[in-house]
Amino acid sequence: MEKDYIKCTQKQHESYYQKVLNTQLWTPGIIGLILTGVFVLVAGYARALAKEVQKLWDSNVSNSKKLKEALTAQIADKSRKPRNLIESKIGATTLRSLQKNHAENYVEKAREELADPLYNGLEEELAIAALQIPWLTPLVNERRPAAPEPPAPEPSSEAPAPRREVLHPAADLAIDEESDSCRLIST
Repeated sequence: MEKDYIKCTQKQHESYYQKVLNTQLWTPGIIGLILTGVFVLVAGYARALAKEVQKLWDSNVSNSKKLKEALTAQIADKSRKPRNLIESKIGATTLRSLQKNHAENYVEKAREELADPLYNGLEEELAIAALQIPWLTPLVNERRPAAPEPPAPEPSSEAPAPRREVLHPAADLAIDEESDSCRLIST
């Protein structure tokens, strides 16, 4: 009986250890298969993600180019239109305040003020302000580069015929504020 008991116990131990061995052998195999599956899924996901990132990159580049072109077109359009950055009344008031605050040398102060780069590109606004402030006109004209002289006409061999201008008598009667002040100065 003791021998039978020992044999039976040995068989139980052998079958137990055989099952443990089989489990130990199958476990890494199953884990390896699971890891391989996960790796394949991750690699597929990474490829799909890379394609999506590339699509987004291309789309962003395309959108960036379109926005740049639109912005360039807007800038070109804005440069053609008067900007009216400073209202002419406000600009004229500011320059008149120079006359009040610096009574003796207001023209020099205005010249210094207009030399500031802040006024670059505001030629239209300055011209409108110069219409409202007569002493500002020469200063604004100083800021403008001299207009190129038209080419001198080539001398011709024939003398040009003298021109006779006939003025209509009613043309002399057109009197406005500017022409009236010129008459006062010339008489």
